[in-house]
Amino acid sequence: KYTTTMTMAGGRVSSSASASGCEKSAWTPLNNAAANQQLFGERMALLRSWFTNWSDGQRELCLSTLVPLFNDRQVHHVYSRVARERVEHADFTRLLPRCISLYIFSFLDPRSLCRSAVVCWYWKMLCDLDDLWAPKCIRFSWLLPYQPAEFEQGAWKRLYVMKVESLRLAAAARRVAEEEEAIARATAERRKELARKRKAVTTVPAQAHIWRDPDPKPGDLEKFSKKIRTSAKETDDSFLAGLVTGATLVRLA
Repeated sequence: KYTTTMTMAGGRVSSSASASGCEKSAWTPLNNAAANQQLFGERMALLRSWFTNWSDGQRELCLSTLVPLFNDRQVHHVYSRVARERVEHADFTRLLPRCISLYIFSFLDPRSLCRSAVVCWYWKMLCDLDDLWAPKCIRFSWLLPYQPAEFEQGAWKRLYVMKVESLRLAAAARRVAEEEEAIARATAERRKELARKRKAVTTVPAQAHIWRDPDPKPGDLEKFSKKIRTSAKETDDSFLAGLVTGATLVRLA
């Protein structure tokens, strides 16, 4: 282990420090690079722990003491590091004007706006403004039934959410009604089909008699019967005419 004792008295360095090569450095030896790096790391860790435990006032006092000792290169390094840290953790809604932030949010759909509203309270305040939700409602001809108060915000968003919820419920009810109608139609068709099958099974065709034509109204029989009646009438007329002629001849004789 590297050990070096340094005693400071009245601004003078002891002869032991001069012999070890530390007469120009009160912290690290200059003649041993490894020990120099090791002691520098230990001092940095110690300084970091101190700075972490200090209060804000003590930190500001420490920085105020160290900043005048910086040269141009160190000042530029600190400035670039602070600027980079600020840009990485910056919120664009805090840096840009509100009108530009609202213009950026206006390109989001309603679902994305609702998701953005849970980022932080400031984003929620911006995402609930009527300037973003009024155009979305007016696009579907949804108007407020009342006049909002002067400082009231979120009225148009509540209207949009209410309308979308009502449309969703109406669509669900219409879907249920269509399903019930389809089920009723299928049930009716099934019942008709079963009735037809039952009727076909229970209905047995009657056996036709040998002497009777299976046709309930046969047309040829009607024609034949009419012909018979006509011929019988002609026969009766000719028979009567013969009788009359015979009687006449007998009377003349």
